[in-house]
Amino acid sequence: MLHATDYHHHTLAHQTASTIMSSTNSVIKDSDMCVTVDLYRDTPLRLLGYANEVGEAFRNQMHVRSVYATYAVATAYCIGDMIDKTWRTQQACVDGNIPETHMRTKMMATAADTLLWQAFASVIIPGFTINRVCHFTGKALKTYSKYAPQRQKMITSAIGLSVIPLIVKPIDHSVDFLMDNSLRLLYANDVLAASDKKSHD
Repeated sequence: MLHATDYHHHTLAHQTASTIMSSTNSVIKDSDMCVTVDLYRDTPLRLLGYANEVGEAFRNQMHVRSVYATYAVATAYCIGDMIDKTWRTQQACVDGNIPETHMRTKMMATAADTLLWQAFASVIIPGFTINRVCHFTGKALKTYSKYAPQRQKMITSAIGLSVIPLIVKPIDHSVDFLMDNSLRLLYANDVLAASDKKSHD
């Protein structure tokens, strides 16, 4: 039985080409492959995931189509991360001589987990948060300040942008925690069930 605390460190969403679960429920590690940097989460490429938050911060100053365009960028980033993680899982399974049936199960679990995590941590929750921050900031300035409308918009955008760095880690960790204790338990059980079935064939 794989516990949630253990699975947090071996979750399929963060699985690299050097670490996979074998058919005997153990972890195979390829010493010749040391992947220590996640391109989509540990490099500046991660900033693309925040494109929609920037769009929300400037919603009051640009056409709504431009805001939608920032969501398109963030969504493309999420899909790119899903493809990258799924490909790494496939390569790890091939290198570890994992049967094709099990490989497909692991790949589907990785794709689903990665896309769900990115959707909530990079697009939905932060986008909604910045939208609300800017909405209420704008209302407060309009009601209580004597600034000109354009200055109110600039202040609102500045506050929205300043909030982004403050919400990234809390949201990331919250989504991880929620998924570790819910959906990821199902993914783990599915993979282990497939592995157990093969080991008894």
